[in-house]
Amino acid sequence: MELTARQSEIVDKVLEIMAKGGIQSVTTRNIAEAVGVSEPALYRHFKDKQEILLALLDRFMDIEKEIIGDQDSQSCEQGRCAIRQIFGGHIELFYGQPHLASLIFSEELFLNNEVLLKKMLEVMDFIKDGLLKILKRGVAAGHIRNDIPVEHVVHIYLGSLRLLVTKWHLSGYKFDLREAGNQFWMSFIKLIFA
Repeated sequence: MELTARQSEIVDKVLEIMAKGGIQSVTTRNIAEAVGVSEPALYRHFKDKQEILLALLDRFMDIEKEIIGDQDSQSCEQGRCAIRQIFGGHIELFYGQPHLASLIFSEELFLNNEVLLKKMLEVMDFIKDGLLKILKRGVAAGHIRNDIPVEHVVHIYLGSLRLLVTKWHLSGYKFDLREAGNQFWMSFIKLIFA
């Protein structure tokens, strides 16, 4: 979805609202207030709250395309370099925009909304498929262990990333995510690299 400048501003405001009060504070009333318009005026730019959240998920997908797509197109040592840079990209993404954890790891938001659930699953599949592709090349090149199914490596990666970021988020950002991410990375490479 191509956003107008005003729609992009609204999505930015939603991120600010999430940063202050979590996903539960994202109401059309709060969005309209933050943008400085009435609720009816908000609907001139988006059909409803769902459409705003879809635009936010589209933005997240675009970021993921940059993080994973950049590594997929590089000729760096497949496996070590690419996966490290993707992991670093994810850590920097959440470090720079911690409120995204409220959206991305909020299953309740998606479970009761088929459209949002479908979009979130699309994002998850894109990440999974991108990681699988790079990991398989790493296995073929002999850089990544071939005795562990790459699908399991993806689950370990994504599950660990989610747990780490969620713990950081729930703690009120009381520990250094970059340092904790680096410590995890040192253990992760012992598990997967040949």
